[in-house]
Amino acid sequence: MKTRTLLALLLSAASITFAQEATPVWELDKNPIDPNLTTGKIEVVDGVVSVDGTNTFALPASVLGNQNSYTIEFEAKRPADTKTGHSITLCSNNDKATKTGLAMVYHPPSYHCGWLFTNGAHTANLAKALDDQFNKFTLLVKDKELLLFKKDLLLVATDTINPSNLPLRFGGQYHSQYAPQTYQLRNIKIYQSAVFPAGFDKSTEIMHTVSGDQYTMHRAKITNPTLPRILVIGDSISIAYRQYITAHFKDKAYVDYWVGGRWYEPASLKDENSKVKLAYKGVLANGPYEVVSWNPMTLHMWNFHNPRVCSVENFPANLTEMVGYLKTTAPNTQFLWVRCTPYTNRDATNKIIIDPKRSERLAAFNRLSDAIMKNQGIPTVDLWAICEKHPELSSGDGVHWSAKASKLFADAICTEIEKQLPKTASE
Repeated sequence: MKTRTLLALLLSAASITFAQEATPVWELDKNPIDPNLTTGKIEVVDGVVSVDGTNTFALPASVLGNQNSYTIEFEAKRPADTKTGHSITLCSNNDKATKTGLAMVYHPPSYHCGWLFTNGAHTANLAKALDDQFNKFTLLVKDKELLLFKKDLLLVATDTINPSNLPLRFGGQYHSQYAPQTYQLRNIKIYQSAVFPAGFDKSTEIMHTVSGDQYTMHRAKITNPTLPRILVIGDSISIAYRQYITAHFKDKAYVDYWVGGRWYEPASLKDENSKVKLAYKGVLANGPYEVVSWNPMTLHMWNFHNPRVCSVENFPANLTEMVGYLKTTAPNTQFLWVRCTPYTNRDATNKIIIDPKRSERLAAFNRLSDAIMKNQGIPTVDLWAICEKHPELSSGDGVHWSAKASKLFADAICTEIEKQLPKTASE
């Protein structure tokens, strides 16, 4: 099977419409703003409207048509002297109560990041979303799936956007603990169709970003439902090795990814509505998966004194509880446990070595988990052993590893995954 890009799939259903070929149904400075849908003082000066959190304006939900396909374009910039705090909602019809709609938010320095929300959940981070020059953003919904562009660059593709009955609002505080700051918006245009930026790259490959209660994950676009599905759960180290797993199983299986999976909270996990169990329930609902490679942020366990981390005493019971929950939630899935990697440092000669003090805590964690996985009949992939053989492949920051190490990690995980997949997929 030849893999098709997400954009190719989106574009294959109908002809492409570009901004210069489409007519907006509403445009700032050309169409009126309903005073009944404003708060505070709203003025359009030379095509620019300023919002600071105390003043907002909105358009009725009907402006987006049936919300099957529509486009929201706007340009935005932050103040040149932006101060820390006071997040601003750039546009939103997001309704947390009904889990519908979307929102784009910006939090100024020092965080300096945008956030995308869909269906009431945090879906994506948008690093350095705004600066003190106008940047164009396009929120394009085609067949209820969202593509977010900055200028012509595709940043995020999401799953289904549930239609919202709320008005489409521009401006508004997201956090209120700081004094208002003035953000400027211009060239706001609304289309009742999917209108692509003129210069976007059709060859871009990107996974769906899917979010829900307590989780955000990446999911492959399924075009051949006969192929098996794999889920990789991991900490930040997995960000580097997952690409090799995806490449290894190209045309043989679909690989989804969740960076997260924290289950080691101090309190008992027996509550079925705990945040951890809600996250896993939502993630696994994106399957079914034949195999799940599981390393739930284990590197963070080196610091057992962190109050957010489960104690050594409670750890076996919590991990046993989670294994049982996973087996019950996905009884037809084969889970694989991925052992934690060690902490590295430099010795007196500047040679990279396994840090004995910090790594001992992780080694203790691995020993406890080894016993539980053996008892539960769950295969284990030993990344620790790879690191012990090749400490020189450390990135030098103590916790992360080089591309060469990441490839070795992926090879070990793929070998174990292949043992669990149907023969037609692993051949």
